[in-house]
Amino acid sequence: MRWIDEEEYYKLHTKSFVELPFKIDIKAFEEQIEPYKPMFRDWGEEHLEKMFRKGISVVNMTGLLDMDIDTCIYPQDAYNKKYGTNLYDMDYRIPTEILDLPCFDCLEPVKKYMVRSAILWWKKGSFFYPHVDCNIPTNYLRFWGTNNVDEYIFEYYDESHEGIELESGRLYVTDTAKQHFAASLGDDVYTFFFSFDAEAYDTLMGLCHER
Repeated sequence: MRWIDEEEYYKLHTKSFVELPFKIDIKAFEEQIEPYKPMFRDWGEEHLEKMFRKGISVVNMTGLLDMDIDTCIYPQDAYNKKYGTNLYDMDYRIPTEILDLPCFDCLEPVKKYMVRSAILWWKKGSFFYPHVDCNIPTNYLRFWGTNNVDEYIFEYYDESHEGIELESGRLYVTDTAKQHFAASLGDDVYTFFFSFDAEAYDTLMGLCHER
């Protein structure tokens, strides 16, 4: 299993959002995800009275979308604590039919490295509490993107996001080892919540250096 140490991590994460040469066609995405809206599930079991926060798996443990329980669609730390498990991103490796949507063809160079991945669907007022997603050294990496940067807040407590212009549909390598939070300012805001095996590191380094 490949691990990324601190030196390697910060060679890739040169800033809080590292632009990648992957851009999802937002119009195509919104059209293609529309038939799947009834299959989105609540993201976890808590805070549902406060917000509309749903998700659908792109890579999970079974490749299925119609399971009674899909642990991919749940904050992993909260699930582990509540149910006494020890699940994390690397346990999820089987793509669902969502990854086959044509709007994700741009990911072809890295699809084979994808681990736990999902699409989040938020309405106005939905949010994540401040958190971190990985520790260094790490054996996985996170991509982030959204269909609507004008209605999305993704901020770091160290304010390292300041001055970085983001683009709707663009995917970024994000430094989720730092505390951050996110919130939606509008309805039908989607997050591309994608994780990748650390084996993708060399490929990603090459892709980032092409920009």
